[in-house]
Amino acid sequence: MDNGDEIYQLTKACSDLFTECQLIAPLTQNDWIENKLGDFNLWSVGIRASSTGHSSLDYRVRDRPDIKGVIVGLLDGIKSALAQCLAIGKVSSSEEYLMRLMAVCCDCRYKYIFVNTTARKASIKTWKCSV
Repeated sequence: MDNGDEIYQLTKACSDLFTECQLIAPLTQNDWIENKLGDFNLWSVGIRASSTGHSSLDYRVRDRPDIKGVIVGLLDGIKSALAQCLAIGKVSSSEEYLMRLMAVCCDCRYKYIFVNTTARKASIKTWKCSV
Protein backbone atom coordinates (compact mmCIF):
# COMPACT_ATOMS: atom_id res chain seq x y z
CA MET A 1 0.00 0.00 0.00
CA ASP A 2 2.81 2.43 0.77
CA ASN A 3 3.47 4.72 -2.18
CA GLY A 4 4.33 7.45 0.28
CA ASP A 5 0.65 7.98 1.00
CA GLU A 6 -0.14 5.13 3.38
CA ILE A 7 -1.49 7.43 6.10
CA TYR A 8 -3.66 9.24 3.57
CA GLN A 9 -5.05 5.96 2.22
CA LEU A 10 -5.83 4.59 5.68
CA THR A 11 -7.41 7.89 6.73
CA LYS A 12 -9.66 7.80 3.66
CA ALA A 13 -10.58 4.16 4.33
CA CYS A 14 -11.48 5.01 7.95
CA SER A 15 -13.54 8.00 6.87
CA ASP A 16 -15.42 5.85 4.36
CA LEU A 17 -16.11 3.21 7.03
CA PHE A 18 -17.35 5.86 9.47
CA THR A 19 -19.75 7.03 6.77
CA GLU A 20 -21.00 3.47 6.20
CA CYS A 21 -21.45 3.02 9.96
CA GLN A 22 -23.91 5.93 9.94
CA LEU A 23 -26.38 3.56 8.25
CA ILE A 24 -26.43 1.23 11.27
CA ALA A 25 -29.24 2.28 13.58
CA PRO A 26 -27.67 1.29 16.95
CA LEU A 27 -24.59 3.39 16.19
CA THR A 28 -26.69 6.45 15.43
CA GLN A 29 -28.25 6.55 18.91
CA ASN A 30 -27.45 9.86 20.59
CA ASP A 31 -25.51 10.83 17.45
CA TRP A 32 -22.66 8.61 18.67
CA ILE A 33 -21.17 7.63 15.30
CA GLU A 34 -21.75 11.09 13.86
CA ASN A 35 -19.82 12.63 16.75
CA LYS A 36 -16.96 10.16 16.31
CA LEU A 37 -16.88 10.87 12.56
CA GLY A 38 -16.76 14.59 13.35
CA ASP A 39 -13.89 14.05 15.79
CA PHE A 40 -12.05 11.94 13.24
CA ASN A 41 -12.56 14.51 10.48
CA LEU A 42 -11.32 17.35 12.69
CA TRP A 43 -8.24 15.31 13.58
CA SER A 44 -7.50 14.23 10.02
CA VAL A 45 -7.86 17.71 8.56
CA GLY A 46 -6.02 19.40 11.43
CA ILE A 47 -3.02 17.10 11.30
CA ARG A 48 -3.29 16.83 7.49
CA ALA A 49 -3.64 13.06 7.51
CA SER A 50 -6.27 13.49 4.81
CA SER A 51 -3.97 15.61 2.64
CA THR A 52 -1.47 14.77 -0.06
CA GLY A 53 1.67 16.56 -1.13
CA HIS A 54 4.31 18.37 0.88
CA SER A 55 1.93 19.54 3.62
CA SER A 56 0.60 16.05 4.29
CA LEU A 57 1.30 14.02 7.40
CA ASP A 58 2.73 11.29 5.16
CA TYR A 59 5.32 13.74 3.85
CA ARG A 60 6.14 15.20 7.27
CA VAL A 61 6.88 11.78 8.82
CA ARG A 62 8.58 10.27 5.76
CA ASP A 63 11.96 10.25 7.51
CA ARG A 64 10.54 8.91 10.77
CA PRO A 65 9.43 5.30 10.19
CA ASP A 66 8.98 4.85 13.95
CA ILE A 67 6.35 7.61 14.14
CA LYS A 68 4.77 6.60 10.86
CA GLY A 69 4.52 3.01 12.09
CA VAL A 70 2.61 4.08 15.20
CA ILE A 71 0.21 6.23 13.18
CA VAL A 72 -0.35 3.52 10.56
CA GLY A 73 -0.90 0.91 13.29
CA LEU A 74 -3.49 3.00 15.08
CA LEU A 75 -5.30 3.94 11.88
CA ASP A 76 -5.33 0.28 10.92
CA GLY A 77 -6.82 -0.50 14.35
CA ILE A 78 -9.57 2.07 13.81
CA LYS A 79 -10.21 0.63 10.34
CA SER A 80 -10.46 -2.91 11.74
CA ALA A 81 -12.77 -1.86 14.58
CA LEU A 82 -15.06 0.01 12.18
CA ALA A 83 -15.15 -2.97 9.82
CA GLN A 84 -16.16 -5.18 12.76
CA CYS A 85 -18.87 -2.68 13.73
CA LEU A 86 -20.23 -2.86 10.21
CA ALA A 87 -20.16 -6.65 10.14
CA ILE A 88 -21.88 -6.97 13.52
CA GLY A 89 -24.37 -4.21 12.77
CA LYS A 90 -25.47 -5.75 9.51
CA VAL A 91 -26.35 -9.03 11.24
CA SER A 92 -28.84 -7.59 13.72
CA SER A 93 -29.75 -4.47 15.62
CA SER A 94 -30.86 -6.24 18.80
CA GLU A 95 -29.70 -5.13 22.25
CA GLU A 96 -27.09 -7.92 22.34
CA TYR A 97 -25.55 -6.76 19.09
CA LEU A 98 -25.63 -3.16 20.25
CA MET A 99 -23.54 -4.18 23.25
CA ARG A 100 -21.13 -6.08 21.00
CA LEU A 101 -20.84 -3.08 18.68
CA MET A 102 -20.02 -0.73 21.51
CA ALA A 103 -17.48 -3.17 22.93
CA VAL A 104 -15.72 -3.41 19.58
CA CYS A 105 -15.79 0.33 18.94
CA CYS A 106 -14.49 1.14 22.41
CA ASP A 107 -11.86 -1.57 22.35
CA CYS A 108 -8.39 -0.42 23.33
CA ARG A 109 -7.39 -0.73 19.67
CA TYR A 110 -9.86 2.03 18.78
CA LYS A 111 -7.77 5.10 19.43
CA TYR A 112 -7.27 8.39 17.78
CA ILE A 113 -3.78 9.71 17.78
CA PHE A 114 -2.78 13.27 17.65
CA VAL A 115 0.72 13.75 16.45
CA ASN A 116 2.36 17.13 16.55
CA THR A 117 5.40 16.69 14.38
CA THR A 118 8.21 19.18 14.38
CA ALA A 119 11.76 18.79 13.06
CA ARG A 120 12.57 15.57 14.93
CA LYS A 121 10.01 15.63 17.74
CA ALA A 122 6.56 14.20 18.10
CA SER A 123 4.06 14.15 20.89
CA ILE A 124 1.47 11.43 20.79
CA LYS A 125 -1.76 11.48 22.75
CA THR A 126 -4.50 8.85 22.61
CA TRP A 127 -8.22 9.32 22.60
CA LYS A 128 -10.35 7.31 24.99
CA CYS A 129 -13.82 6.03 24.25
CA SER A 130 -16.50 8.11 25.95
CA VAL A 131 -19.58 5.93 25.55
